[in-house]
Amino acid sequence: MRHSITTAALSVLVVSPLSAAEFGPEVDRAIEQCLDAARRDQVGQVTRWDLEWTTGLAFNLELVSPNDRVWNMRCEGGVIVKSERKAANKKYEMLSTRHRVEEHEARQLAGAEYAGGELHRMTYDLSWRGQPYYNYSFNLPDGRTATVLVNAVTGVIDKTSSERK
Repeated sequence: MRHSITTAALSVLVVSPLSAAEFGPEVDRAIEQCLDAARRDQVGQVTRWDLEWTTGLAFNLELVSPNDRVWNMRCEGGVIVKSERKAANKKYEMLSTRHRVEEHEARQLAGAEYAGGELHRMTYDLSWRGQPYYNYSFNLPDGRTATVLVNAVTGVIDKTSSERK
C-alpha cells in the first residue's frame, strides 16, 4: 500500500491522551527534543534512534558527522547525557544529500499507519541501489511487531509488514 505525505495523512494521528508508550504528540515532541540536543552536541545526520521505556523515556542515537565518524549518544529528558565515538565510519555526504523528505515527516506518516502502536526504533540507511529509506519499528497492542519503510526521496510508504512475536 503506497501513501504520500499529505495533511490528510498527518491528521490521522491519535491526539487523545496517551499511554506511556503509544506514539503520539508527547512522544513525538520528546523525539524532537533529543534529536535537537544531539545536533547541538555534534553536527551530523542521525541514522538511528531507539526509544527506551525502562526508566522513563530515554533515547539511544547514532549520528554520522561531516568527517564520516559515527557517534553514539544517550538522551534523557531532552539532554545528551553520554556521547562517545563508535568504532565505525559511514559516508556522511551520501547519507545527508540523498533524502528530500525530513525524518519528522516520515515519522508522522509511519505513525499514522500503525496508530496506537509503540514506536521504538528508526533507522536511516541506503538500499543496495543507493535509495535512502527511513525504517520504523513498532510494537502493536495485539502483540505483533510492525515495520514501515518510508522512501526518503518520495515520501511514500513503500512497504509495511507485521508479524507475531
